[in-house]
Amino acid sequence: ALDALARVTLVAFDKTGTLTQNRCGVVASSRLCDEPLALELAAAVEARSNHPLATAVVNHAAGGNAAHHTRMSHDVVDVSVAPGAGVTATVDGRRVAVGSAKRIPVADDAADGPLGATPVFVSIDGTPALALFVQDPPRPEAPQILRRLRPRRLVMLTGDSNAAATAIAEALGDGLDEFVAGLKPDDKVAWLKDAKTSGNVVMMLGDGMNDAAALRVADGGLAMAARAADVAVDNADVALLDDDLTSVPDILDVAAQTRRIVLENLTIALLVK
Repeated sequence: ALDALARVTLVAFDKTGTLTQNRCGVVASSRLCDEPLALELAAAVEARSNHPLATAVVNHAAGGNAAHHTRMSHDVVDVSVAPGAGVTATVDGRRVAVGSAKRIPVADDAADGPLGATPVFVSIDGTPALALFVQDPPRPEAPQILRRLRPRRLVMLTGDSNAAATAIAEALGDGLDEFVAGLKPDDKVAWLKDAKTSGNVVMMLGDGMNDAAALRVADGGLAMAARAADVAVDNADVALLDDDLTSVPDILDVAAQTRRIVLENLTIALLVK
């Protein structure tokens, strides 16, 4: 992994929690049917997850204070997680799904929310009931870090909507070369494999369960370990213990310097013999 990090030509970033601050908040909502318990039931499901979007839903249901929302307030069983799409569970005998439009089919206009917000849908017993719109601002240090990573190619890979990805990319100025939105975990893996086949040495940065496979397939995987899912850390080559991107260019610089020293020592050893 050290040798690969020294030769990285392409850096791929997850969006939520990596290029953004991991401080998701619900900025708008829209009822899709007459179901008064939709938000409460959704929060009961999302309380079982540590995903930033899930935390936003729980905080919103609790009026901004997640401590007021107890995981024991509802009977939640049969929890099923679909990475990159959402989660489904039975809550007090009712089947509740929370996730993207990939998991919960909704009318096209149901996704119309504030510019750049990520829509999270809730269905109750198969009926779309609620749309929540979540925003997460970019990390303030991100533009500077992206500049330091040049001349490598810089790409954002995200499962979020094109509108949400566009908003973050625009906030980062000219920091990114491109972004690809609407990706499932397997799609990220396929994208990275294609990039490697094209001759790139790829580093992937991520922090969630959805990033685990991508971190594993990259030449160098780096997990934002301060808030990362255990499976993401387990599949990464490097774990950042602080929630800060500033050390990423340093890691690549140290790897390159170490590689140069090793090659120089090998050359000297061969010449001496």
